[in-house]
Amino acid sequence: MKIENLGIETTLEKFVEDWELDINEINKELDENSYYSDDFVEIEREDNLITIRILTSYWEVKDMVNDIYDDYYLFVIKDVFSGYNDEDCEVCDGEGVDTNDEECKLCEGIGGDYGELNYTQFSIENPTSKTNDIVFKGGEYDKKSILNEDELSKFHNQKDEEKINWTDSLKYQEVWFVKEEDLIRNGWGKIIKSFNLSDWEKYPF
Repeated sequence: MKIENLGIETTLEKFVEDWELDINEINKELDENSYYSDDFVEIEREDNLITIRILTSYWEVKDMVNDIYDDYYLFVIKDVFSGYNDEDCEVCDGEGVDTNDEECKLCEGIGGDYGELNYTQFSIENPTSKTNDIVFKGGEYDKKSILNEDELSKFHNQKDEEKINWTDSLKYQEVWFVKEEDLIRNGWGKIIKSFNLSDWEKYPF
């Protein structure tokens, strides 16, 4: 069987041993309810097929996974940030122009207050010197583009100045265990695609 969100093949006996669980309790629950769970793991049996999932409700599970398995897993979290821009448009200096003017790419003719700020960030809770976060302009339902160096600096400043905040309903909505070697070898594009996101087509890869 496989541990679903780690991609590791194992046996129930080996898994129980690694996680220091009670095999008798698990077998009893599987026989009676076809399901067992605690704070950190979920085991489900359907048609004699057993599926194991690592639960991510508690941060301790990150360290537990890396203590138990030799592979070093990164803990990747998706956050969506939003806010409102109160700066003057860099094109028209806040004065506003005809919305048909192709030169006005920022405020779209509105002037000083030129709209919402929306970002999507994939952050690594346990980064290494070879890994880093990735940030996109565009929220959950927007077409996205990767921030360049200047835009990334501006994003961090907006966070520090609390002009943007993560969205409550989406914070820690999705969490993944990613092997460091896979992220380094495949890059963010293939890694994010493997998350099977509902809005994958909105990413620029």
